[in-house]
Amino acid sequence: MLFIHEVHSLIGEKEAEFEATFRDEWLPVLGRSSEARLAWYLRHPPVVGEAFTVVTVIAVRDAAAWDQLGERIQHGDLKALAVKTDGLRRGVRAKILAPLDNWVQDFEFDAIPITPGEHDPGLWIEDTLWPFEGRLDEYIAAAGRFARALKKPAQQGKSYLEPMLGLRTAFGSGIEREVVALSRIVDPQAWLHDAINGLPAGYDLGWNELELRERWRTYLFNTPTWAPIW
Repeated sequence: MLFIHEVHSLIGEKEAEFEATFRDEWLPVLGRSSEARLAWYLRHPPVVGEAFTVVTVIAVRDAAAWDQLGERIQHGDLKALAVKTDGLRRGVRAKILAPLDNWVQDFEFDAIPITPGEHDPGLWIEDTLWPFEGRLDEYIAAAGRFARALKKPAQQGKSYLEPMLGLRTAFGSGIEREVVALSRIVDPQAWLHDAINGLPAGYDLGWNELELRERWRTYLFNTPTWAPIW
């Protein structure tokens, strides 16, 4: 499986129309194929992050499916929809991501919904991390063990953050030493406490992560009530 991660800079007054286009057109039309799914539609909450910015993540079954989707968008039945989408945004940045070995991968391609849902909004964290030169594989292995260790406590209500997916840039796409982790916030009040008060002095995640990377970026997102994964 591969993931097409796109960051859309929207025309402000077209924000609602852009979301409706993904809900009413992209979601079902991708669902009619057996090779592609709209997986995530992520929005910055009000006054947090970049204004009028949306992240979408499309899952494709494999590299052949990615190529097929590109042909449909550039030359086929999705070209008109792509042109319509371009008219609702100022620009878009994209990268191709591949799942990490031995990480939490908490869904199956065929289980991704293909019609709008009706559920509560969700809160998500997207971490983008850049391990040191020559330490990428070591970082992926260590962080993967940590992510798996967090999974069960989150499901038992003992941790506010539930790791859901670990990714890296595919060969030839974006920054080579880049890891992207998507996690669901399952206890917003506990997360808010740490966001306000910070972590305890000397807090250590327990696996010497600063020996493997120092730089990372964290974004907070919410999902709309119709989102496939929330």
